[in-house]
Amino acid sequence: MHEGTLAKEIKKKRTLGAFLIGIPDFDTLYPLLKRLNERGELELKIILPSSLCRIEPRIPKLLDEAQLPHQILHSKIIKYFCRKCFRDMDAVLGISDPFMIYRRVHKRRLHYLEKLNLQSIYVQHGVIQTDLNCGNPQSWGVPLEKINYYSVAVFLMEFPAQAQQQYFTNSALSRIEVSGFIKKSCYPPISLPSSITSQLSKYDARLLICHSLHSDRFAEKEINAFYSIIEKFSIDNPSIGVIVRPHRGKRRRRYESHDRNLEKKCSNVHFMYHHHGALKRMSITDAISIVDKVISTPSTAILDSVYMGKPTAVCLNYHDIFEVLPQITDANSIERFVYDARDNQEHTNQQLIARYGNIDENIERTCLRVEQIVNQNSA
Repeated sequence: MHEGTLAKEIKKKRTLGAFLIGIPDFDTLYPLLKRLNERGELELKIILPSSLCRIEPRIPKLLDEAQLPHQILHSKIIKYFCRKCFRDMDAVLGISDPFMIYRRVHKRRLHYLEKLNLQSIYVQHGVIQTDLNCGNPQSWGVPLEKINYYSVAVFLMEFPAQAQQQYFTNSALSRIEVSGFIKKSCYPPISLPSSITSQLSKYDARLLICHSLHSDRFAEKEINAFYSIIEKFSIDNPSIGVIVRPHRGKRRRRYESHDRNLEKKCSNVHFMYHHHGALKRMSITDAISIVDKVISTPSTAILDSVYMGKPTAVCLNYHDIFEVLPQITDANSIERFVYDARDNQEHTNQQLIARYGNIDENIERTCLRVEQIVNQNSA
């Protein structure tokens, strides 16, 4: 055998690592990792905590079916003994950048990248992120004069707007590449209790209302207005089933009393919590799949809904990204949205899809660039 051919055959593939610590990590990175594995240009080393498998039991099966190599470790090992996890990795793919992490528990892991001189590749996970597209980062408590990155490449859904670029260093801007929207519905359908399935089937239509009212962006008066609007609409429209889902299905003190009051007054309102109730353990894509239309505060849930082909509106909007969508400001605007013909609402979805691109094409393009970056920077 020719010496050059032999050397090429035995040349070791570069290894890309990924830590799937929580649901946002998995939902964002799984489509990329699955396609990277299919392409076969890189070796993959995926690490996830056992706690994630308890939160979302479908994840291990998805990884197995995709033949993605992975290790399930105790959370404390990943938190406090993570140095060994980096063994054999040439670069790390993640939804965080070491310079942009402020929680100590995550800093420990990500700062090992610097100590070990490992490259990282950062992928944006939320369409609304404080340090990317919400005006002056310092106004949201980001303790940086200007945004900078450790990562050798930063994949954002779109390039920062002109007005936002002043908050980035020139070095940070030079590392940004556009991925578009890359999140896909990946979970197999979840089985609902027959009691809730029967109840939801009795409604003329089902409306999902998502919110992120835990955020400091919303004052108490806005939270009160939000629940008042839902209450009035639900009372006036008992034939419409309303499902209210807080961010990641989490119950929080800030709006817990509002939930209880709404549930008492409106028999057609149902709450989707991750750990409680008949609709527990449903992902955002699970939720969208069982309804006819979606309303949300500004969040990635809007893009999830749009790309799943559901008519979508926005409430308590504060960002120009979603100005193309129907704006929910009162109970009457909900009625107009719910009863408007579906065909009349498709063009607004298409405007957002045109902005963020075709998912499969975005994933393919991003995978190609990740392979190039890992191979170039690890050579």
